Formats: sequence, structure tokens, C-alpha cells
Amino acid sequence: MLVVEMLEIIRRRTMTRIDLRKAKAINYQGIFILRAVDFLEKEAKKIKLCRFVPVREGRFDVLEAGVGYSVNIRMRTCTCRRWDMSGIPCHHALRVITEKKLNREDYISNWNLNSRQQIIYSDSILPVNGMLFWNITDYVVVPPPSLVEHIENMKGSKPKPKRKKARHESPTKKKKVSRKKRVMHYRICDNARHNKTKCPNFGVERYKPPRKKRP
Repeated sequence: MLVVEMLEIIRRRTMTRIDLRKAKAINYQGIFILRAVDFLEKEAKKIKLCRFVPVREGRFDVLEAGVGYSVNIRMRTCTCRRWDMSGIPCHHALRVITEKKLNREDYISNWNLNSRQQIIYSDSILPVNGMLFWNITDYVVVPPPSLVEHIENMKGSKPKPKRKKARHESPTKKKKVSRKKRVMHYRICDNARHNKTKCPNFGVERYKPPRKKRP
């Protein structure tokens, strides 16, 4: 029952995580969660690198390092997608908000409110009885597929290609010839018991070892 034990570990760790986040949200006194405040402060340090041009009402073209970003204050979107994904204004949007002398907190999503976090983590996973207290059913326990069944299923698959046998090997024998009994052949003259360095046959190109280069 390793799968059940794994799921039980995940459940207990999730319950612990929910309880810790609930206590963190209750003890924190700010309006927005601490993660949102830290993210806003980091993004605010980057606004000096940006400059913007107003295009239409509520829309701005923000330039950073030669790259343009389209910021929509009304829709609360930016091309970098940080504002869209986190609900917290990115440094492109903060450049516009700061220049227009608007309140930054008005453009943070309500999902980042500390009160909303307290509601989210107010409930947790219900406790589950151990396996000792589970009801015994009449259903048959289905065992995992055995190795025999796996082999039966693999019979219809493509067979493994056979090794090409040499002339001295028997085409009917299935066993592989051991290395001790194997007779080596020179591929140019097709004779046994020598290689290209000691080939006695006339007309066969002899092997000449390469000269060593002087250092």
C-alpha cells in the first residue's frame, strides 16, 4: 500500500501548510499580504530605467532598454504579463502610476488582500481515519499485472533483428560462439588466423604503420 502512504504524506503536509499560512495571515497586520508588498518594493526600484509615451486614454507605451511594452491602466495589463499573472503592478505600470501621481495600492488585485487570505485558509482538509478503521468490502482485490502477462502482451510486437553469422558459423545453431573458439579472418583475403599486418597472400595490400611525428 505504498500509494496510500504517499497520499497520506501529501495530505498531512498540505494540512500543515494551510495551518501555517492561516496563522501567518492572522498575525500580519498589513492591508496586503507580505509577498505583494515585497514584490511592489522590488518593482519600484526598476522604474528609473523606464520612460513612457501616452497613446490613448488609459494606454501607454513604456520603453525599457530599447524594448517597448504596452501598458493598459484600465484593464490592468502589461506586455510582460507580470501584472496579469500576479495582480500586482509591474515596474512598467508603476512608472506610469508614479508619473500620474496615482495611488499604487488602488491597482493591486483584491486577491492579495490579507483579509482575503484569511478567508481562503480559514478551512482545511478534514481528518481521515487510518487503514485499520476502513470498512472491509466484498470486492475482489485486483493484483498488479504479472511478468507472465507482460510477456504474453509483448508476443505480437516486432521481433529483435538477428545477428549476421560468419561463414564458419552454423546457420541452424542458436547459441553464440564463444570467444575462445572463434576464428578471426582477414576481411581483404578472407583467410583465417591472421590480420592485415601478417597477410602472406600475394597481391594483397600490406599494412604499413604510420610514421611517428617528431615533437
